[in-house]
Amino acid sequence: MYQRSVYLKLQRLWWYIPIILFLASEIHDFDDSQGKSALTTKGTVEDHISAAGQPFLKFPNEYTVSCGPRSLWRGYLNDVLGNDTGLNNRDTSLKVSIVISHCAQALDWFNDATSDLDVRSVTVYSKCGKPVVGAPANAHIIQLPNVGRCDHSFAYHMNTLGGAKRMESESVVLFVKDTFAVPHHTGLEQRDLTEVVAEASGPSGFSCGKLPNYKLTFDKIKPHRKSWFDTIFNYGAEWSFWHDVSEISKFTMDSYVSYGRYHSELDEKNKKLFSASAVPTFGAWWKMLGAPELDKIMPVCYSGFFAVQTRNIMNAAPSLARMQIMLERGDNIIEGHYAERSFAALLLPRLPANITEQILCLADAFRRCRGSAGYCGTLYGCHTDSRCARHGLTR
Repeated sequence: MYQRSVYLKLQRLWWYIPIILFLASEIHDFDDSQGKSALTTKGTVEDHISAAGQPFLKFPNEYTVSCGPRSLWRGYLNDVLGNDTGLNNRDTSLKVSIVISHCAQALDWFNDATSDLDVRSVTVYSKCGKPVVGAPANAHIIQLPNVGRCDHSFAYHMNTLGGAKRMESESVVLFVKDTFAVPHHTGLEQRDLTEVVAEASGPSGFSCGKLPNYKLTFDKIKPHRKSWFDTIFNYGAEWSFWHDVSEISKFTMDSYVSYGRYHSELDEKNKKLFSASAVPTFGAWWKMLGAPELDKIMPVCYSGFFAVQTRNIMNAAPSLARMQIMLERGDNIIEGHYAERSFAALLLPRLPANITEQILCLADAFRRCRGSAGYCGTLYGCHTDSRCARHGLTR
């Protein structure tokens, strides 16, 4: 009787095997051949200037990309600073100009959040016709047309820096939204403003204010959804700051309602305006920016919170000018989501080929765009196995 019961269970299980195999084929996995052939070597990178105008990042000799809560995999750029510079170094500059994109939220968080910074100027771009409450007394408040949201505000400010002759190339500009004190992005860890400014003042010249803090586990997803089956094959995999370019190029959205659920988003006319764009995908958007062709992976900084040196902004000036124009189509438009995914790739210097190779080696898979627009293209992995050893790399 017991043997028959086991036989019946195995017979039922047999019918699930084709389903499991099909789902497995749907999940993109980085195999050995891709790990090598997907890379592009661009010669000597130490003094080479990339097509985007940004210098390649310089890493300490013998540097190895690793996993962990404060690693390059997650988007922490401290590693590129070397041994004699860092956030704890007394010589690290905390001088900063702050740009705030405002719609409706009060800025009463500002003084506490910036108390450790040497704030040289504050510019508030207000768009929704509402009073700016809580801004510091010396803030320069500018009313802009209500188009392109925070991304347009940021691009507008960067494009006006061309006339700011008094600003040093190493000057740091911090970009943030009025909703800074209202975290609402799942899977992202919000960093302290002081840490972000200090990191941006280093050789990378850029720092992202919200970095991925998410692992694939069953307690965060509903059973039998595609992501649930995805988790079976990649349980415990950590999300990365880096994204697969071939996948994120497919990114698009049909509609969007933000955390604030603004009236303009719920209006039927504006809902239609959102996707009535001549730019169907992120890949098409990137080409229209006139930006250089991306490598196999790219950084993405979500949520409109980052700091960057003026010299990095100047290096990306032509693409930022085109971005501003394309964001003037309306208020709640898909171009804003493309712009959000563009800033880090435009403003952060490129990775050397050997560092790119190591990150790809650490990646087990990426989040697909189909059926889940949010964070699509995100690499995940950071498991220990023998694949990197076969490539002559270390995990």
